[in-house]
Amino acid sequence: MDQQTLLSLLSDHPVIRGVLLRDVQDAIGRDRQIGYVVIKASAELTPEELRTHYYIKNIEPELIPDYIFVLKDLPFKTDGSIDAEKLPLPENNGPRDATDLILQQIWEELLGKKCGIDDDFFGEGGHSLQAVEMLAHIEGKAGISLPASTLLTASTIRTLSDAMVAQSCDASQPSIVQVNQSALDQFNQDKDTAPFFLLHGDYTGGGFFSRHIAAHAELDDPFYIVQPFGLQRNDSSPLPDSIEEMAALHLEAIRSLQPEGPYRLGGYCNAALIVYEIAHLLTQSGSEVEFLLLIDPPNPKKLAKFPDYMSKSLDDYRARRKQLGKPVPKDKEIEHRNWLLSHYNRITAQYDAEPYAGTVHLVAFTHKQAEQWQQMAEKCEYIPVEIDSEKHGEAIVKSAGQIGVALGNLLVPEANTSHGAEPGVS
Repeated sequence: MDQQTLLSLLSDHPVIRGVLLRDVQDAIGRDRQIGYVVIKASAELTPEELRTHYYIKNIEPELIPDYIFVLKDLPFKTDGSIDAEKLPLPENNGPRDATDLILQQIWEELLGKKCGIDDDFFGEGGHSLQAVEMLAHIEGKAGISLPASTLLTASTIRTLSDAMVAQSCDASQPSIVQVNQSALDQFNQDKDTAPFFLLHGDYTGGGFFSRHIAAHAELDDPFYIVQPFGLQRNDSSPLPDSIEEMAALHLEAIRSLQPEGPYRLGGYCNAALIVYEIAHLLTQSGSEVEFLLLIDPPNPKKLAKFPDYMSKSLDDYRARRKQLGKPVPKDKEIEHRNWLLSHYNRITAQYDAEPYAGTVHLVAFTHKQAEQWQQMAEKCEYIPVEIDSEKHGEAIVKSAGQIGVALGNLLVPEANTSHGAEPGVS
């Protein structure tokens, strides 16, 4: 739609005094149009009321701007031209975490087009049969079963992802979950078997990609997923303030299931540092660490100088840790996610890894990352994965299947020689 046509369509509205259209690209590369509607200073009008006005006038939906902002005035520069940098923009509709990415892949396969996290499944052309198929894909790839009624209130990737995380981080659920239940009886009866513990580190997204790793590893021994601190939004325990403290608490939980070694451990991202520290604690106590897997680990050395936002997060942390026993309101979820990100970034930057007297198996998504960890262990064995993205979060989703196959081959080589590496989530 052009600006003059839009103005003529709205000319009979009593409070509108001007419009401005702006063409942009959203976070996933789609062409989108923003409509800035200027109203009288004394008036009130919401975008929803304006869309209702469109519908009453029977304006075709494709002519309505994708985003609408209602303003009292436009920002101007000193020379009288519009200051485009001060105009509001839509919230980033790109994936926030690995769970959003998994859902985005499912939607795009079903709908045959790009989808942002705020697109409505049914508004984008999805129908009831595809909705049932989508829920089946979610259960297959993320290991979580959602009732069809969920889509009544959660029909966007953002809201559906939040519903998945809320279900997985229910405080009534254990912090360590076994995802291959068929191996349980054998573990209880056979003292020679050793479970594998994976700390997924996805403290906002639920770490559903870790279930894909487990499915492709096909281990006969139990495969446990260890949930990160902060994922349970109403967890009554304080959020630990260092990698070392998190490692000690996770180790206590792991030992409650497996009191003695040998231990098989793995961790992704920030949790790679945590599991690395757990390995140190175990070896220092005389326990055997049979296998240690680090997936996309951060820089092992402490930052010399912390950015300002990391220092600020410490003040926020001290103020917030007293509130962690209360559920996070839905309207505070974005704020809480950002705070968790800041907190984890700070304690990650503060961690100064010590050399490890053992073998580290490493999945590195960048050459710099591989170089940083090469000197940290007595022996460093690389696990090659093929990825077409180095974006944080996207790489783990796309390579989860390959990592699972490689893990199975390393832990039970004689039983997994038929595995073929697959290119990520399928």
